[in-house]
Amino acid sequence: MPLNHAAHDPDDCPRQLCRTTHKMSGPFILIEYGVPHVVDKLPEYQPNRLAVMDESWKRCHAFDAQSEYRQDAHNIPSFGWLAKLLARTVYNPSENIDCEWTVCGQYDPKRIVTLVNDGLKHDDDLIQQWFEARQIRKLLKNADSFDKMILAVRCICGEHEINDEAKQYAHAVL
Repeated sequence: MPLNHAAHDPDDCPRQLCRTTHKMSGPFILIEYGVPHVVDKLPEYQPNRLAVMDESWKRCHAFDAQSEYRQDAHNIPSFGWLAKLLARTVYNPSENIDCEWTVCGQYDPKRIVTLVNDGLKHDDDLIQQWFEARQIRKLLKNADSFDKMILAVRCICGEHEINDEAKQYAHAVL
Protein backbone atom coordinates (compact mmCIF):
# COMPACT_ATOMS: atom_id res chain seq x y z
CA MET A 1 0.00 0.00 0.00
CA PRO A 2 1.24 3.50 -0.67
CA LEU A 3 2.67 5.66 2.05
CA ASN A 4 0.70 8.81 2.71
CA HIS A 5 1.92 11.67 4.86
CA ALA A 6 -1.52 13.19 5.55
CA ALA A 7 -2.43 13.98 9.14
CA HIS A 8 -4.94 11.92 11.09
CA ASP A 9 -7.55 13.02 13.53
CA PRO A 10 -5.64 13.86 16.75
CA ASP A 11 -7.82 11.44 18.73
CA ASP A 12 -6.82 8.59 16.44
CA CYS A 13 -3.10 9.28 16.66
CA PRO A 14 -1.96 11.70 19.35
CA ARG A 15 1.54 12.09 17.90
CA GLN A 16 2.78 14.87 15.66
CA LEU A 17 2.90 14.16 11.97
CA CYS A 18 6.30 12.93 10.85
CA ARG A 19 7.16 14.68 7.58
CA THR A 20 10.42 12.91 6.83
CA THR A 21 10.18 10.50 3.96
CA HIS A 22 11.77 7.10 4.20
CA LYS A 23 11.24 3.71 2.70
CA MET A 24 8.89 1.48 4.61
CA SER A 25 10.80 -1.67 5.36
CA GLY A 26 10.26 -4.27 8.01
CA PRO A 27 10.17 -5.57 10.47
CA PHE A 28 7.15 -3.78 11.86
CA ILE A 29 5.32 -4.13 15.14
CA LEU A 30 1.64 -4.39 14.29
CA ILE A 31 -0.89 -3.91 17.09
CA GLU A 32 -4.50 -4.83 16.36
CA TYR A 33 -7.03 -4.32 19.14
CA GLY A 34 -4.10 -4.26 21.59
CA VAL A 35 -2.63 -7.56 20.38
CA PRO A 36 0.98 -7.11 19.23
CA HIS A 37 2.85 -9.14 16.64
CA VAL A 38 5.80 -8.73 14.29
CA VAL A 39 5.34 -8.59 10.51
CA ASP A 40 7.81 -8.14 7.66
CA LYS A 41 5.50 -5.86 5.66
CA LEU A 42 2.35 -3.93 6.43
CA PRO A 43 -0.75 -5.86 5.38
CA GLU A 44 -3.38 -4.68 2.95
CA TYR A 45 -6.72 -4.08 4.56
CA GLN A 46 -9.26 -6.56 3.20
CA PRO A 47 -12.28 -6.27 5.49
CA ASN A 48 -15.58 -8.04 5.59
CA ARG A 49 -18.76 -6.00 5.97
CA LEU A 50 -18.83 -6.29 9.76
CA ALA A 51 -15.24 -5.00 10.02
CA VAL A 52 -16.17 -1.99 7.87
CA MET A 53 -19.23 -1.28 10.00
CA ASP A 54 -17.07 -1.48 13.15
CA GLU A 55 -14.34 0.70 11.56
CA SER A 56 -11.72 -1.86 12.59
CA TRP A 57 -8.90 0.01 10.80
CA LYS A 58 -9.05 2.60 13.60
CA ARG A 59 -7.76 -0.01 16.06
CA CYS A 60 -4.74 -1.00 14.02
CA HIS A 61 -1.33 0.59 14.68
CA ALA A 62 2.05 -0.16 13.16
CA PHE A 63 5.57 0.89 14.12
CA ASP A 64 9.00 0.72 12.58
CA ALA A 65 12.23 2.10 14.04
CA GLN A 66 11.35 5.66 12.95
CA SER A 67 7.57 6.04 12.73
CA GLU A 68 4.08 5.15 13.83
CA TYR A 69 1.59 4.34 11.07
CA ARG A 70 -2.18 4.27 10.90
CA GLN A 71 -4.55 3.28 8.13
CA ASP A 72 -6.38 6.01 6.24
CA ALA A 73 -9.66 4.68 4.82
CA HIS A 74 -11.53 6.22 1.89
CA ASN A 75 -14.71 5.37 -0.04
CA ILE A 76 -16.34 3.71 2.95
CA PRO A 77 -19.74 2.31 2.04
CA SER A 78 -22.80 2.83 4.20
CA PHE A 79 -25.20 0.00 4.92
CA GLY A 80 -28.93 -0.17 5.48
CA TRP A 81 -30.56 -1.94 8.37
CA LEU A 82 -31.00 -5.23 6.47
CA ALA A 83 -27.33 -5.38 5.39
CA LYS A 84 -26.28 -4.64 8.99
CA LEU A 85 -28.55 -7.38 10.34
CA LEU A 86 -27.31 -9.91 7.80
CA ALA A 87 -23.64 -9.04 8.48
CA ARG A 88 -24.16 -9.78 12.17
CA THR A 89 -25.97 -13.06 11.48
CA VAL A 90 -25.56 -15.05 8.27
CA TYR A 91 -24.14 -12.96 5.41
CA ASN A 92 -20.87 -11.09 5.90
CA PRO A 93 -19.22 -10.60 2.48
CA SER A 94 -15.87 -8.97 1.77
CA GLU A 95 -15.99 -5.25 1.06
CA ASN A 96 -13.71 -3.12 -1.07
CA ILE A 97 -12.54 0.11 0.52
CA ASP A 98 -9.47 2.17 -0.25
CA CYS A 99 -7.02 2.08 2.62
CA GLU A 100 -3.41 3.23 2.84
CA TRP A 101 -0.82 3.30 5.59
CA THR A 102 -0.06 6.83 6.78
CA VAL A 103 2.80 8.11 8.92
CA CYS A 104 1.18 9.75 11.93
CA GLY A 105 4.05 10.15 14.34
CA GLN A 106 7.47 9.06 15.45
CA TYR A 107 8.31 5.71 16.98
CA ASP A 108 7.61 5.90 20.71
CA PRO A 109 8.02 2.76 22.84
CA LYS A 110 5.67 4.22 25.47
CA ARG A 111 2.91 4.25 22.85
CA ILE A 112 3.40 0.52 22.24
CA VAL A 113 3.23 -0.17 25.99
CA THR A 114 0.03 1.89 26.24
CA LEU A 115 -1.65 0.14 23.30
CA VAL A 116 -0.78 -3.33 24.62
CA ASN A 117 -1.90 -2.31 28.13
CA ASP A 118 -5.26 -1.31 26.66
CA GLY A 119 -5.46 -4.73 25.00
CA LEU A 120 -4.61 -6.48 28.26
CA LYS A 121 -7.64 -4.86 29.92
CA HIS A 122 -9.93 -6.91 27.67
CA ASP A 123 -7.67 -9.87 26.99
CA ASP A 124 -9.16 -13.35 26.91
CA ASP A 125 -5.73 -15.03 27.05
CA LEU A 126 -4.86 -14.10 23.48
CA ILE A 127 -2.04 -11.80 24.61
CA GLN A 128 -1.37 -13.73 27.83
CA GLN A 129 -0.84 -17.17 26.30
CA TRP A 130 2.77 -17.42 27.48
CA PHE A 131 3.21 -14.65 30.03
CA GLU A 132 1.08 -12.90 32.65
CA ALA A 133 0.16 -9.23 32.15
CA ARG A 134 2.81 -8.12 34.66
CA GLN A 135 5.52 -9.99 32.73
CA ILE A 136 4.31 -8.64 29.38
CA ARG A 137 4.53 -5.09 30.67
CA LYS A 138 8.03 -5.79 31.99
CA LEU A 139 9.19 -7.24 28.67
CA LEU A 140 7.93 -4.17 26.80
CA LYS A 141 9.12 -1.54 29.29
CA ASN A 142 12.64 -2.99 29.37
CA ALA A 143 13.06 -2.72 25.61
CA ASP A 144 15.58 0.11 25.26
CA SER A 145 15.73 0.01 21.43
CA PHE A 146 13.47 -0.91 18.55
CA ASP A 147 15.35 -4.19 18.09
CA LYS A 148 14.73 -5.07 21.75
CA MET A 149 11.05 -4.13 21.33
CA ILE A 150 10.87 -6.56 18.40
CA LEU A 151 12.33 -9.26 20.68
CA ALA A 152 9.84 -8.39 23.44
CA VAL A 153 6.91 -8.71 21.03
CA ARG A 154 8.32 -11.96 19.64
CA CYS A 155 8.44 -13.30 23.22
CA ILE A 156 4.85 -12.23 23.87
CA CYS A 157 3.86 -14.14 20.73
CA GLY A 158 5.60 -17.29 21.96
CA GLU A 159 8.75 -17.17 19.84
CA HIS A 160 10.88 -17.47 22.97
CA GLU A 161 10.15 -21.19 22.72
CA ILE A 162 11.84 -21.53 19.31
CA ASN A 163 14.07 -18.44 18.92
CA ASP A 164 17.26 -18.41 21.01
CA GLU A 165 17.65 -14.62 20.89
CA ALA A 166 14.07 -14.12 22.11
CA LYS A 167 14.60 -16.75 24.80
CA GLN A 168 17.74 -14.95 26.03
CA TYR A 169 15.87 -11.63 26.14
CA ALA A 170 13.01 -13.15 28.14
CA HIS A 171 15.40 -14.75 30.63
CA ALA A 172 17.43 -11.54 30.99
CA VAL A 173 14.34 -9.39 31.66
CA LEU A 174 12.23 -11.79 33.71
